[in-house]
Amino acid sequence: MELLGLSAGHSTVRASAAEKRQAYRCDVTFATGYELGFDFLRDQIAVSSTGPPRLGEKLLGELFDRGVKQSVATQRGHAAAIIDEIDSVLIDEAITPLVLSGSTLDAMPDPSPYLAAQCVASQLAVDADFVIDRQLKSLALTIAGSSRSHQFRDSALRSTDTPGDLLLLRPWNEYVVAALRAKHLMVRDVGYVVRENRIEIVDELTGRIFSDRNWRDGLHQAVEVKEGVTITPEKRTIARISRQRYFQRYERLCGMTGTASKSEAEMQSVYRLPVVSIPLRKPSLRSELPARYFASEDEKLSAVVQTVTQRNDAGQP
Repeated sequence: MELLGLSAGHSTVRASAAEKRQAYRCDVTFATGYELGFDFLRDQIAVSSTGPPRLGEKLLGELFDRGVKQSVATQRGHAAAIIDEIDSVLIDEAITPLVLSGSTLDAMPDPSPYLAAQCVASQLAVDADFVIDRQLKSLALTIAGSSRSHQFRDSALRSTDTPGDLLLLRPWNEYVVAALRAKHLMVRDVGYVVRENRIEIVDELTGRIFSDRNWRDGLHQAVEVKEGVTITPEKRTIARISRQRYFQRYERLCGMTGTASKSEAEMQSVYRLPVVSIPLRKPSLRSELPARYFASEDEKLSAVVQTVTQRNDAGQP
C-alpha cells in the first residue's frame, strides 16, 4: 500500500471507537463483512443520539477534520467495497441479518422461566408433542404438545421452587420451544463452545468463535441452562440491517470468488453485478477424481481418515 502512496487500516472486533475511526480515515480499510455492518449500525445510533447536523457542519468537519458528527461516527462514507468470497458474503450469509443488541434492564435475570421450561421440555416426546426438521434446524410444538406444556408447567414450577406466577417476557410456549431447540438442535463444540462459564457461538460457515454474540428469543439462556453455566440477561434489538441493504449503500461494489458461476443469476438480479470469468494464466494441473460412494457415514469417514493418513505419510499438506 505504501508503495502506491496509500494508507491502510484494520477495523477489528476489539478495537476502540478511536481506533476504528482512525482505520476508516485511511485510504483502504480492511474488515470482515459483519464488522463493517455493525460499525455502520453503531454509527447510526451514535449520530441519531446527537440530533440532526447543523447547517454547514459536515463541510466544516471535512475541511478541518473535526465536527460533531465527525467525532461521533467511525465510518466516513461508502465509496467502494471489494469483497473476498463475494458469493459467500452476499448470498450464502444473506439469510442472517446483522442485529445489534443491548442488555435488558434486568442486571440479574430470573432463572425460573428457563429452568421450568427445561423441566417441561424433558417430559415432551418427539413427533407426539413436537416435530423437528434437522435440515432446516426448525422445531414446533404440536397441538397436543402445546396443551401438555401448559399442563406440566405447574409441576415444573414446584420442582424449581418458584413461588407464585412466572414473570414472562414472551408466551410460555416460546420458552418451551427454546428449551427443546437447546436440547435437540444445539450441539456443543459444533454450534457453540463453553469457555470460562460462558456460551460462545460458533459461526457455521467460517468456524470462527464469537464471544460477543447471543442468540435471541431466550435460546441463549436455554443453552446456558442446558450446560449449567451462569444465565445472562436477554438482549433487546437496538438496530438491524440485512447484508443486501448494507452493501448496496456502496457506490461501487465488486469482489472475487472461485465459485461465482453458480450464483450468476442472483448477483445480477439482486446486486446488478455481472460475473466475469478470468482464465488461468497457466494450464491447470488439477486432477478430477471420480466420485466415491459409501453405504454408511462411518464407512465414508473411515475412508477420509485413511486417505488423509496416506497423504500425510507421503509428505503432502
